[in-house]
Amino acid sequence: MIYMRHVQRFQRFRWRPGIVLLALAQTLAISAFAQNSSGNAVKSFDEGPYSLLDIGDFVGWQWYQIGEGTQARPNKLTDGIFSGGRLTENVWNYVSLEQDFSFGNNTANLLPYGNNVYAVMGQHDYTLSQIVDFYMKPRDAKWRPYVFGGFGYTWYEPVGGVNNITPPSTGAYLSPVLIGSTKGPAILYGVGLKYNYSKRVDFRIDLTGKVSHKAFYDLLPTPSASGALYVPAHESESALALSVGVDFRFRIHEPPVAIAAPPPPPPPPPPPPVTVQAITGFRDVCAGDTLVLQSGASGGAPGSTITYQWMVNGQPVPGANSATFSLPTAGAPGVKMITVRASAGNQNATSGAVTVTVRPLLPPTITFAVNPSTVLFTDPPIALRANANAPNACNGNLTITYSGEGVTGNNFNPGAVGGFNPANRLALQTRTIPLTATVRDAHNQAANAPANVTVNLRPAASRRDIVFPNRSARVNNAAKRYLIEELTPQLRADPNSTVILIGHRDTGETGRAAAALDTQRVNNAAAVLSAGKGVCPALDLSRVQVKSVGTDQTDPPLPFGDASVRERTGQAATDQRAQFRRVEVWFVPGGADQPGVTGLMPAPAAVIQRLGCPR
Repeated sequence: MIYMRHVQRFQRFRWRPGIVLLALAQTLAISAFAQNSSGNAVKSFDEGPYSLLDIGDFVGWQWYQIGEGTQARPNKLTDGIFSGGRLTENVWNYVSLEQDFSFGNNTANLLPYGNNVYAVMGQHDYTLSQIVDFYMKPRDAKWRPYVFGGFGYTWYEPVGGVNNITPPSTGAYLSPVLIGSTKGPAILYGVGLKYNYSKRVDFRIDLTGKVSHKAFYDLLPTPSASGALYVPAHESESALALSVGVDFRFRIHEPPVAIAAPPPPPPPPPPPPVTVQAITGFRDVCAGDTLVLQSGASGGAPGSTITYQWMVNGQPVPGANSATFSLPTAGAPGVKMITVRASAGNQNATSGAVTVTVRPLLPPTITFAVNPSTVLFTDPPIALRANANAPNACNGNLTITYSGEGVTGNNFNPGAVGGFNPANRLALQTRTIPLTATVRDAHNQAANAPANVTVNLRPAASRRDIVFPNRSARVNNAAKRYLIEELTPQLRADPNSTVILIGHRDTGETGRAAAALDTQRVNNAAAVLSAGKGVCPALDLSRVQVKSVGTDQTDPPLPFGDASVRERTGQAATDQRAQFRRVEVWFVPGGADQPGVTGLMPAPAAVIQRLGCPR
């Protein structure tokens, strides 16, 4: 019964794809034989070596149930790797005979009746085949695409018996009593590409289709009960495989060696052509630089003289007719394309072009500012800094110099500026000094930038001493003349100025009455300045500060006298000790620093006003 079931399934085997493919192969074979016959008639002497026998192996991947539809099947083979070996006889120029043996490991999935989870069984499939290859190129070509077709014998072998079947994880399952192998014929067809890597080795890739008898493993074509395994009739296995392989080539046939006819005697050699050497010495330059270019030439008819013509931007340069050429650069900036044409007889040649950029010769630029722009006459020197820029590389190193009153090197010294009167510091003295920064480049091109700096000599406090008769606080005529005729105009001219009065008495002025002489002398001097009656001016006492120091003579006296003034009897202060009976009179202009005197007090306005204008 099992044998009859195999026969019935064999009779229902799907032959139609194989018949169509074999008919196509026969048509190609007839064409190949015709090409082979005509190719054997005339052999080309440039054909490469070819082998008559190839032995190799291959490995690849095969997919089963290709083109079988999408409906659920009670059995299927999984995709998997396969390998094998082959023997190829290259018997004709475009046709080869091939015997293949392949081995695959494709797990079988069997669906029990009434279940939707497959049982899994390991299985091996083997194929032994006879193939005919039909090539598109002859056997001595490097690349040989081809189609092939043939018959084979395939058997599907379960691994182990029924105990090696992995049942489904859920659902009904009825283990079969017997599992066996399936054997039967197969049809193989496909396309491939062979690459003759060397005389001894070739590589190939094949895409193979295979149709074989259904793998039914001695199972019934219809289910006998729920959970039973079965394989429906009227089906076949179809697969598609992609493989790569390597062949080792034997019985190598070398192409015949062509024997060339002896060449005819050579004609007399023509004169050597004119060749021009590459131009040397070129580089980018600045306008006005000297640039000498060189070249050379050889060839031409024997005895001929080589002449030269240099050209700039395609135009011949008059007089430039030697192997060297001095490029004109002055006043002609820009990009120059330079060639030289050499001529000998009726032959000539032109050199390759070289490019020279003549940069324009532009003056440098400079910006200059003095920082700080306002300084005091008494300040230390300040560094001058200007910023210079070169328009291009032609300027070379830039040198900056500075000029103007008070400039030494790169420094400006305010104390070196003239026009000030250090002896008269009653008011602010100021001068604006123009300075110049000059930049020069390597071509002596120059550029200037001006900048101004303001120098101020601030006013300073000045001191005079007025002296008094012994044991007297009365302001004598000489002192009044100074306070009224010299000091008061200065105070009126500078509304921001102030006065400091510091009273002294001599160590010889002792006794109770003399103890207040320093204070009385200060108050009387302030009254002369502020009384506003008689000859006395009306100075605002808020501009007066006072201090009494007794016999302290720490600040050295400044002798004072005015012989042109007539004094009352007993009011002249001309003795040797008069210089210690004094009032220091400090005039402090507006904006001047205060003298270093501590302990100053505002003038006692009430006391001074009661004194009035002293006689």
